[in-house]
Amino acid sequence: MKYLLDTHCWLWWVLEPENLGPKSTQIISDPKNRVYLSAASTWEATIKAALGRLALPGGPRQFVEESYGQDGFLALPIMPEHSVGVFDLPPLHKDPFDRLLVSQALYEGATLIPS
Repeated sequence: MKYLLDTHCWLWWVLEPENLGPKSTQIISDPKNRVYLSAASTWEATIKAALGRLALPGGPRQFVEESYGQDGFLALPIMPEHSVGVFDLPPLHKDPFDRLLVSQALYEGATLIPS
């Protein structure tokens, strides 16, 4: 199966795994699943770190590099198709990062793992 991590889900997986539900933990832990981490999530976390709203051990660059390497997440870049897909979404989420993640999941045929 193909999954896309929500930003909070990724941060909890790495920083506070006790906050993740058992289903999310099982999905991420299963080696048969392809688990993607979007550039939108790393961008969002970096912005929050720069604003002092999120502490990332070792800083954003080290944190992101280690998260990919240690946990086997697959990188999902932001493609034009992903950003344009936001146009077709209903206005359920105002957060632009959440909207982009939903668009990416739809376009890529992945299930979004929420926090």
